[in-house]
Amino acid sequence: MNHLKIWLATIVLLAAAGVVSAIAPAEDAEVAAFVVSGEIGEQVTGRDLIATVTDVRTTTTVTGDEDHNGDTTWTADGNWLIVDLDAASVTGPRTTYITGAVNLGSAMFELDGREYRATERAPSMLNVRLNPGVPRHGSVAFELPELAGTGVLKLSLSTDTRMDSVLEIPIDLDEISPLSEAQVIGPEWIR
Repeated sequence: MNHLKIWLATIVLLAAAGVVSAIAPAEDAEVAAFVVSGEIGEQVTGRDLIATVTDVRTTTTVTGDEDHNGDTTWTADGNWLIVDLDAASVTGPRTTYITGAVNLGSAMFELDGREYRATERAPSMLNVRLNPGVPRHGSVAFELPELAGTGVLKLSLSTDTRMDSVLEIPIDLDEISPLSEAQVIGPEWIR
């Protein structure tokens, strides 16, 4: 009879250990990012960043701004996702940064388990200084292996998102009508 009690106690303890293991937070949970989800056209507010995705475009040829002569300053062929957005900071300059600036420091697009960083080859909203209450409008562009599937746009102040907020907006690439050419909008103030 004692052997049966020992086996039952062992089974109960193993089941309890399995439950504890299943509900325990991940090892990096204490420093994980705070995800704030939103939709295209919706204002999404994180700790220090407010953003609204205003338009989403796909193209096989992307161009940059025009110079003072009206000539295109940059062009590239490929599979491009261009996201137009308005962004502002929630608070004033952060004293922890040497520059004292709040910037859109990271724009990533996650598709099929891989993350793609916004291009730095064209003028865009990436690394643009943001101010509270005075939004800026512009684009971020991603070169992708294909323009199909559903991905997630991730915006944050830094590539190091530990213990900080990350704005996430899902984007279904299959619902976007591709353009033959599209322009990346450089940052401009909204009036």
